[in-house]
Amino acid sequence: MDTFNFLSLFLLTSAVGCADVPLLTSDSLKGLLGKNITFNTTFDVARDGQYMLMRWTFEAVGSNLDVDVLISNKDKLIIQPPYAGRLALNQATGVLQLSGLTGKDSGRYTLTVTQSDLTERKGMVALEVLEPVGDVTIVWSVADVVELNSTVNLTCIATGSYLKYQWSNNSAPLVADGTHVVQSKSGNVLTIKDVWRTDLAGPITCQASNELHTKTSGPYNLTVYYGPDPVVLRWKGYEGLVFKTGSNLSLSCASESKPAATYQWMFNGVPVKDASSTAFSLNNMQQSQSGIYSCLVYNAKTKRYSSSQNASITVLEPISGTTITGPTSLLFAGNSTAQLICKAAAGTITSQKWHKDGKPLASSDRVNISGSALTISPVQKEDAGQYECHLWNAVNSNRAAYWMEIIYGPVDMYIQGPKKVQAGKELHLKCEVSSFPGVTYSWKLNGTVQPVTTREYSLEKTEFKDAGTYTCSATNLNTTVSNSADHVLGVTEGPVDEGLSGGAIAGIIIAVVIALAIIICVAVRMRRSKDIDTSSLNIPSPY
Repeated sequence: MDTFNFLSLFLLTSAVGCADVPLLTSDSLKGLLGKNITFNTTFDVARDGQYMLMRWTFEAVGSNLDVDVLISNKDKLIIQPPYAGRLALNQATGVLQLSGLTGKDSGRYTLTVTQSDLTERKGMVALEVLEPVGDVTIVWSVADVVELNSTVNLTCIATGSYLKYQWSNNSAPLVADGTHVVQSKSGNVLTIKDVWRTDLAGPITCQASNELHTKTSGPYNLTVYYGPDPVVLRWKGYEGLVFKTGSNLSLSCASESKPAATYQWMFNGVPVKDASSTAFSLNNMQQSQSGIYSCLVYNAKTKRYSSSQNASITVLEPISGTTITGPTSLLFAGNSTAQLICKAAAGTITSQKWHKDGKPLASSDRVNISGSALTISPVQKEDAGQYECHLWNAVNSNRAAYWMEIIYGPVDMYIQGPKKVQAGKELHLKCEVSSFPGVTYSWKLNGTVQPVTTREYSLEKTEFKDAGTYTCSATNLNTTVSNSADHVLGVTEGPVDEGLSGGAIAGIIIAVVIALAIIICVAVRMRRSKDIDTSSLNIPSPY
């Protein structure tokens, strides 16, 4: 194909294509009231050739009548009076700008271009003039909103055409759930049922918009009154709620509430005078202040009350001045009854225990513990000793001690000394006896009273005449009981075989143990030597 034919085909194709191209770039437009609108075209004199006549007409909505807007040719432009000062035409392209839009500008605009060969191209566009969004405000239905009691309607009021609404809570879109939060069909009414304190905490805004314009209301904060929530009661500086007299106590209570709640402290269900703050102090407490304390909270907006848990406070006087009173007469073993009474000069006693010689004492056949009294009947010699009474309450403890003496004896008598003694040697005999108080002693030899009144009977040199039966007699002047013990003594001419001493016996035992250990060690070594495999050793046979 030659160059001429190719160009001819290209121009033909281009002409056909241009004829199919719409004259206007859009068939509908929207403009804002008071703003400008531009009607764009696809026409261009440089490409499409000089036109004979260009004409813009307007048909108002519902009029069915086209009226001229402007007429133009290459030499002249005629703008109709209603549009004077509001139109700007690009005569090379036909692009038209209309300024200062009013509601009456809504309608159909038609562009007709008549070429020099009298052919025409037409394009039509529908214009809708919208009112811009303005004066967006939020109004509410109730003044005082109470949590869980109130239903609130928020209404977004705005001016403008074809408005849509979007609610936001703290800049996040607020989505209606259809139950708790409900949005009207138009979108401008938001209903919150049984309001919670966290609902619409804010700031709340309403955005009104149409296709061309958007505007947001000022921030709105919904005040929800709530509370008082469950009251928390605390006390400072103490783990428990039991105090000794003279102590100080600080109580406090707190509750979430809007507006701030009022407080009233209660004692045994009765309001405490001048006690209407969150803190309450008890100073130098006395037992009369023991009882139930609580805090009552009231919200004047919600008309609701809330009470704290009860604090059961006990004030006790510390135990002091503990004493034990006992028998005023002598106690004789086997015959007397002893009763000890434990008392405190001050304080409340909640528990007590008895100890004897540092060990806990419990009731038995002869011992009876009842309350503050300890009774022993009859007493025995082993009951003598130190008794302690321990008293307790929740704030302190106190104790007292008492020494009990039991009169008994003499019993368990015997004479300690050698059975034989060598003539000329010393003699020492000792009379052993158990008794309280101490006894008087007397000695006899073969029935003859000896001039000895002490516990020990001693001779520097023993003679053959000193052999015989020695009798020691002991008398307890309180019990008037006497007892005696005998001891037979022999006097020998030669040394007395007293048998091995304790030290000698111990020496023999040690020697025997050492010998046995040596024998065991030798036996073990011999056994090990027999277990050795001699085949691996280069030992000549003795045979």
